Amino acid sequence: MIVINQLNNPHDTFFKKTLEDVSVVKSFISNYLPAEIVRMIDLNSLEVAKGSFVDGDLRESFTDVLFKVNLNQQEARLYFLFEHKSKVHQNISLQLLGYMLNIWKLAAEQTSDKLPVIIPLLIYHGRYQWNVGLSLSDLLQKIPLPVQKHVPDYEYVLFDLSRFSEEDIKGGIKGKLFFEVLSNILKEGFSERVVRILELINELEKQEGAVDYIETVILYILEARDDLTVEKIVEISREHNLGKENLIMSIAERLRSEGMERGMEKGMEKGMEKGMEKEKVRTARKMLMKGMHVDEVVELTEMSKEAVLKLTLKNDN
Repeated sequence: MIVINQLNNPHDTFFKKTLEDVSVVKSFISNYLPAEIVRMIDLNSLEVAKGSFVDGDLRESFTDVLFKVNLNQQEARLYFLFEHKSKVHQNISLQLLGYMLNIWKLAAEQTSDKLPVIIPLLIYHGRYQWNVGLSLSDLLQKIPLPVQKHVPDYEYVLFDLSRFSEEDIKGGIKGKLFFEVLSNILKEGFSERVVRILELINELEKQEGAVDYIETVILYILEARDDLTVEKIVEISREHNLGKENLIMSIAERLRSEGMERGMEKGMEKGMEKGMEKEKVRTARKMLMKGMHVDEVVELTEMSKEAVLKLTLKNDN
């Protein structure tokens, strides 16, 4: 059996790797966002907000998930902030608000212009339907009518993939493959969807430079599903005469070789780990000082909640 080295967070890696392709983001916006929003933007101007309003400590977290686009016939820009969840997150409105506040704080430091408008987009692909309110006010106590105008509120745009059927998946081949995999990866009977995934891979393979992304898809499936192996995927391809056996095996062998090389480098990496942990702590402290919530810091730095809570106590002292 071919064994592939594990990723720390396969969902996050797959999500960000896909969003590196701006054409996928354009297709997503044009096919899934409300028509009134799509009509008011110049989609050809869409680009990654690489470095814009993102400081060094937060750049890794926001790079490839924050996009900017021109508004039609206006000297203004709209920002789309992408976030994904594989589990229901009760305080997601608070987390997204924290991201937006940090972007606005940095924008205020860098320019005297009006702050950018940000639309937060949440892509959820968990096992169960999303059951959390879309507004910040849903987290608050009941607000008396006379004070409502004094209480900040906003609503994020939710894409609940747990409700998606095959007919709901739109766009180009790469986008369809992304959503087909992401919407089914945590569901029971995922192996039954492998046939459709291999059919999409067959279509995507005809495009230039597609093999790298196909490799990303295969690695993600192997990492996220304990019940699937390279051999099983090859067997499904053979049973349905899809002809992807050689492609899957060659990708798996390349991933295995890369994994072995990474294993050989582990000795050197161990010496770097201590330094990386120190850097994580420094970054976490800075995030806490900026007012970010403990849960956000845990998610972005991948530190334990206990370790982050200890830092909050030290910061207070």
